[in-house]
Amino acid sequence: RSSKASLQYSFLLNFFAAAIACGFFLLMFGGVVSDCWIAILAGGAAFLTFSFVQRFIQIKFFSEFVASAVVITIAVTFTKLGIATNQNIITISSVMPLVPGILICNAIRDLMAGELLAGMSRGVEAALTSFAIGAGVAIVLLIL
Repeated sequence: RSSKASLQYSFLLNFFAAAIACGFFLLMFGGVVSDCWIAILAGGAAFLTFSFVQRFIQIKFFSEFVASAVVITIAVTFTKLGIATNQNIITISSVMPLVPGILICNAIRDLMAGELLAGMSRGVEAALTSFAIGAGVAIVLLIL
C-alpha cells in the first residue's frame, strides 16, 4: 500500500455519516429529539444535492448555495406543517457538514507559519463558502 494513498469512503457511507451527524448536531445545539429525524432528512438531502450539483456544475460555491437552500426549504416546510418545533436549530445543524471548519483552521495555520499567500487564499475560499451557505439560506427565507 502506498503512503500517498488516500482513504476513500463509499458514497453511501459518506451520505449516512453526514445525515446522522446532522441529527447529533441538532441534539448538541439544544434541539428536541422529535426534530432529530428532520435534521437527518435535511442533512441527507443537502449531501445528495451538493453531490448531484457538483457532478454537473463544478463550482463548489454554487453547490453549497443550492444545498443550503434545500436545507432551509425542508426546515421551513416541516415547521409550517407543524411537524418540526425549531426551524433555526434544524437549519444550523443541517448545514454544519457544509461549514468550512478545516479550511479555516488550515488558513490560520498557514498564516501563522508565514505562508501569507496560501493562508489568504484558503481564508478567502472559506469566506466565500460561508457566504454561499448564508446566501442560500437567506434567499429562501426571503422567498418563503
